[in-house]
Amino acid sequence: MLFRLEPTDPAGIDLRGVLETILQSGPYRHGDFHDLPMVVYLVRDEETSDVFRVSIRDGALQLHVLPATESDGLKQFYERVCEGTETEWTVERRVEAVPESE
Repeated sequence: MLFRLEPTDPAGIDLRGVLETILQSGPYRHGDFHDLPMVVYLVRDEETSDVFRVSIRDGALQLHVLPATESDGLKQFYERVCEGTETEWTVERRVEAVPESE
């Protein structure tokens, strides 16, 4: 499952700066993948114990989550994004179809 957070007014928004500020201000434990062609962090919310990946792609923050991920950690992350910027954000949820096993 993917949640795509896109600023409604992207002018002047440094997505990497926004993401790094949120991760450093906590309550997150995180690590990045240095050898990838795009920004990707593995994130663990220490308050909710939720784990998800965050990437930056096509002008948006993308939260990659497993079906078992609770909504509390994602909601708190979204609220921190909104509080840390002066723009509104649109949220799009994408669910990938699981192929049927034979």
